[in-house]
Amino acid sequence: MSDLYLFFFIALIGLVVISAGSIILMTRKDTVPHHEIHKKVELLEKEVEALKNRN
Repeated sequence: MSDLYLFFFIALIGLVVISAGSIILMTRKDTVPHHEIHKKVELLEKEVEALKNRN
């Protein structure tokens, strides 16, 4: 019977690790595009300011 408990304990640990890894991957993929978009917006704002100052 103790072998069965050991099996479920190891399976539970694996489930926790897989869940944590999945959450980390989803949050990283979600935040990466925001940084790229933010950089592009800043670049466009600088270009707009340069065009306004030119006239």
